[in-house]
Amino acid sequence: MSKKHKQKKHAVAPSKPHFVETHWNKIIVIVLIVLPIIYFAGFLSPNRMIAGSDYLIGGYPLKKWIAAQEEMPLWYSHIFGGVPILGAPVGGPLAPLEQLKAVIPIHVVLAVTFIVMFILAGLGMYSYLRVIGISGYVAAVGAVAYQFIGNLATTPMAGHAGRAARVALFPFMLFFIHRGLKTRQLLCFVFFALVTAFAFYEGHFQITYYGLLFILAYAIFYLIAHRKEYVRRDVVRVIAYGLCYSGLLDNYWGLSHFKLHMEYFGLFAVIFALFAVIFFWKKPYTKFYVISTLVVLFVAFGGHTPVFRIFYTLIPGFKLMRAPNLSFYLVSFGFVVLGAIGFDSILTIPQNDKRSHFNKKYSIAALVMLAIILLAGIICAVGRTAIIQSMQDAFGPRFAAELSQRAAQAKLAKIATNFSAFTTGIWRTLVFAVLFIGVAYGYLKKKIPSWIVAVAAIIIALVDVLPLTAKFLPSVSSPKTYYAADDVVQFIKKDKGIFRAFPTPWYDHAQDSYLLYHNIQSPGGYIANPVKRYQEFIGAGTSVMFSPTYLIQYPKFADILNVKYLIGPTLPEDLSRYDPQTQNVIKELKDYFGRYTLTMTGRKHSVYENDSVLPRAYIVPDYHIEDTNALEVLTSPEFDPRKMVVLNRNPQVPHPDSEYAMCPATIVEYSPNKVICMTDCPYAGFFVLSDNWHPDWRVFTDGDEQELFRANHTFRAVYVPAGKHEVVFMYISTYYRTGRVISVIALIVLVMVIAIGLFRDYHRSRFDNGDVK
Repeated sequence: MSKKHKQKKHAVAPSKPHFVETHWNKIIVIVLIVLPIIYFAGFLSPNRMIAGSDYLIGGYPLKKWIAAQEEMPLWYSHIFGGVPILGAPVGGPLAPLEQLKAVIPIHVVLAVTFIVMFILAGLGMYSYLRVIGISGYVAAVGAVAYQFIGNLATTPMAGHAGRAARVALFPFMLFFIHRGLKTRQLLCFVFFALVTAFAFYEGHFQITYYGLLFILAYAIFYLIAHRKEYVRRDVVRVIAYGLCYSGLLDNYWGLSHFKLHMEYFGLFAVIFALFAVIFFWKKPYTKFYVISTLVVLFVAFGGHTPVFRIFYTLIPGFKLMRAPNLSFYLVSFGFVVLGAIGFDSILTIPQNDKRSHFNKKYSIAALVMLAIILLAGIICAVGRTAIIQSMQDAFGPRFAAELSQRAAQAKLAKIATNFSAFTTGIWRTLVFAVLFIGVAYGYLKKKIPSWIVAVAAIIIALVDVLPLTAKFLPSVSSPKTYYAADDVVQFIKKDKGIFRAFPTPWYDHAQDSYLLYHNIQSPGGYIANPVKRYQEFIGAGTSVMFSPTYLIQYPKFADILNVKYLIGPTLPEDLSRYDPQTQNVIKELKDYFGRYTLTMTGRKHSVYENDSVLPRAYIVPDYHIEDTNALEVLTSPEFDPRKMVVLNRNPQVPHPDSEYAMCPATIVEYSPNKVICMTDCPYAGFFVLSDNWHPDWRVFTDGDEQELFRANHTFRAVYVPAGKHEVVFMYISTYYRTGRVISVIALIVLVMVIAIGLFRDYHRSRFDNGDVK
């Protein structure tokens, strides 16, 4: 037997790739789709609903009301005196996924929306990590980690599908802008514009704005890093393509007083991001994401650092954003990318002497990291009492200065309660750090294949975050059960007229849209953007919440607002069993509700009828022109809303020469976009409709358009002659009509660009194959 033949005999045949290795891309796509479906599976039933706070108190009743309308409603008439439905810079009922309500229950649409967004978040992150050179195994870990970062996975707690959409779509936006910069192809920028528009319509404007600033910085970084690859013509093309989208800034007013989410993004990102900084700092993406993540972190801290002030002063539109902490999702994104870079760089160390040297450095860094965590846990466990006392001493004076005594004591007690959870978290961190570091070390020692390392890392990452995010996935029964009519609603619904029912602060549903669910109009409710002048009228000031100070302080304001019923507490007759302070409160409530007629007494709440209520539409003979502040005139004892209306400008008509009584009008049709009224009044005067004024409302008398005045600070009025007339109010939005035209044109252009791109690719492939000379 020849020597050559012996060598062939003893040669080891290459091992056949494992099934998982050969089908990894398909498997991970399936995983990224299945995980969100499993996570939200319980909410795909019509008998269960995601109990997002904002969704329950405002979102669902609004969506149900919109779905019940015969046409697309542009005006939301049932709460806060009426507000434009498309008044906020988001899609609302026009959002793409909202159209699913035509085929599935409305509350199930929310669950499906979250599922779609989680899937897009995973697929987008996987695509982006792959396009910047991360291996498929590590990109999968990063994609799963991003699917369940705190800023995304905890959005169901408040029912904020819009925020989820924006966080979820950001990786795809970055993917398309990266591909566009790399290939200089128009189609990539078109898809970037499409995803950005989707983020605006389905998502949250403010978060989208922060993301666009980040992408601008990324594009500048990319152009500088790859400047040798570009000629001047390419730069001009990239800038021109980048301008193929536009945004709209709006002014947010109000402050956030609570928190319904967490920022935790998993230990995978933290641990391997540190390794990326320690061992792979020279990589361009490492430098960019470290610097950009730190900048965003300082911006998220708001006014506590000078960085935010720089952005606030220099960046256009930045001062219009109310909550800089909403940019923190970019910090999470940066950490996940850095973690993927660190993990991938470890798994791609070549099999030579460099790996042996790196193994030693990795082991030392890992041991130091674990030792720091262990030491922190020991210090917190041993010095628990002293640390809690020092924290209470440090924060106590501040709590005492800013909070009531009871609230300050509760805050101080919470420090002790939370410290135990904090200590437990340190030991938890140690366990997961050992697992992540151990998996990577096992690969470095050539004991674990790459795909097993990736699967193990995915499982550990899910075990790390899912128990925490699951706490932010509340549930309630079906809408029919949750919004079941109480005795108050059952009574009020018997009245089929047009009026408002005032949920006073002593009613359980004073701050939500429960009445809207039952198609009862209310002066309150819950919505993000009430009309500012209306808030001033009811005495809420600059708040966006329903704070009806003036409706209680000035009963005639309730009359003007067409409040026919008031919902208050059922007050006891016998006060002897109450303490003196409670007795005084009950007496004050009796005095307030005593001016109204008690019409229904329930177990917990009662209904009072306002006998002096003004109709929704009526005519008064005289007017007063507001000089500086109409509210001063309205609150004065001399003002009588049955004889006079306060107008925002001079109508150029004479005052009446004699006194006349208020003349009620008949409402023939009352729909979201149109109100038709009939009048038959013996005198010429001002027709008042106690719904909010808005520039998109127009008024027609007997078919001829008339001047629409702002009346009584926030309502509508039009001058009508004596006799019989038809008065029609129509909501005609030029912006809505223009937007429809632009959307149709944009859709046609998008289809044409895609068709041209596919046609060019087809002919290019034929040319490459030799079919075309």
